[in-house]
Amino acid sequence: MPQYIKTKSDLQKFLNVELKIISRYTNLKLLKWFPIIIYEDQIKYRFIKTLRKAEYFTNSNKKLRGFFYRLKFFHLQTKYCLNIPMNCCDIGLNIVHVGPIIINDNCLIGKNFKVNVGVNIGNNEFKSHNKCPTIGDNVFIGPGAKLFGDIIIANGCRIGANAVVNKSHLIENSTIVGVPAIQKNIFYKGNEDEK
Repeated sequence: MPQYIKTKSDLQKFLNVELKIISRYTNLKLLKWFPIIIYEDQIKYRFIKTLRKAEYFTNSNKKLRGFFYRLKFFHLQTKYCLNIPMNCCDIGLNIVHVGPIIINDNCLIGKNFKVNVGVNIGNNEFKSHNKCPTIGDNVFIGPGAKLFGDIIIANGCRIGANAVVNKSHLIENSTIVGVPAIQKNIFYKGNEDEK
């Protein structure tokens, strides 16, 4: 279950980790202070910072600031088609590219979640409206992948581009590909640079 941001130290910890991920390729000062959006990283920077601040002010019952940041966050969601709900993703959210990403409010996503453009994570309309995927830590989802239903994805899994995942995959560090998705016997050990 994702950790909620309730204190300023939690907020700072989340922002330090996630903004460090974004600033690997772009100067952090440029992301913070340059008023005109030129780089995609500036959009990711503003989106993640607003998401985390909206979570903090909402969870800590600061109603006026919470309302302001939720409005700002909903505006960015609509503008950039990044429908990532509050209190859904744990620390280390990494949006690879800006574009249509849709995640249901009932999803539970672990640490260091790396998501690509065109991903859709939601419920199975024919079975239940409330049961959505539970995704472990250090999971990568490739472009165009779809995950739906009451399923569990184990820690460290890599989901290939355009995969349709509708069943649980409980073997850690495995690769999931295909339509419908199957687990391959290719295990991903990770890279220290990604952490």
